Amino acid sequence: NISSSKKNKNHLAPMTQTLSNRKIWLIMYFPITVVLSFLFTTSIASHEMAKYTVRNEILSPDLEKIIEKGFLTVAMNKNDRVPFFYRTDDNNTIGTDVDLANKISSSLGVKLKLLRNANTFDEVVDQVALGKADLGISKISRTLERSKRVVFSSPYMTLRQAILLNRKELAKIKKGRSLESLVQNFDGTLGVIEGSSFSRYAINNFPKAILKEYANLEELIFSLISGNITALYLDEFEVQKIMQSEKSYSLLLRPVAFDDQLDTIGIAVSIENTTLHSFVEMFLEQNFNNIGIKELLDKARQIEDEKY
Repeated sequence: NISSSKKNKNHLAPMTQTLSNRKIWLIMYFPITVVLSFLFTTSIASHEMAKYTVRNEILSPDLEKIIEKGFLTVAMNKNDRVPFFYRTDDNNTIGTDVDLANKISSSLGVKLKLLRNANTFDEVVDQVALGKADLGISKISRTLERSKRVVFSSPYMTLRQAILLNRKELAKIKKGRSLESLVQNFDGTLGVIEGSSFSRYAINNFPKAILKEYANLEELIFSLISGNITALYLDEFEVQKIMQSEKSYSLLLRPVAFDDQLDTIGIAVSIENTTLHSFVEMFLEQNFNNIGIKELLDKARQIEDEKY
């Protein structure tokens, strides 16, 4: 029996040793497993948090759409407005508004795509409202009527409103009135560009005037010079640009600017694109320097001299 007991003990010894080894192995392995599991879980959580942070800081729904497609679509009037936007001989569009659009698109890390098929400034606003363009940068006047369809940035340019009178036609309706009185109660024929802010300004500011709308600036100027209208209604920059384009105009035409009637120029953004609007506002605040009328007129003169 003693011999049998010894045999059993000897038989159990390897099993006891194996169990002991397993305990040691489990004791060593378990902490490693816990640490690896923790690190793996932490890595996934950090990755997800990084994705969440990037998405919240940069890729809001409206900006994500622009970044994913790789370009910013900016609507502009198809009719040139030197020096804001105009076509070169090789059909490229350049100008101060194009420079502004380029800087905004670069800040977003995307390319610029210009959409230039709008016949009027109102159509530019409509293209933004309908989602055909991300922004409207086209020397667009900020008006109450347009703000029903889009949201505007703060003004990046402010101009006085002005009229340009044909002196001969003015004499026909003056009737002994002073120039100030005649302008305040203007009852002559007033030309404006169709679909422009001034076509609406004219209704409010010159209710007695006989309004005539023209398709573009060139037709409007020609009509004034020809005596078909008494005056045209634009901003002070456009009026001064007309006056500096021809020396003889100082004898034929009389400009009048209004200190109390301003034309504020802003960037049109879709009402739905709230983050894009905030981005544009911040960009203008931090990166944009307003260009004065004198500098704009000098640029316009230089461009016209190079053209001819």
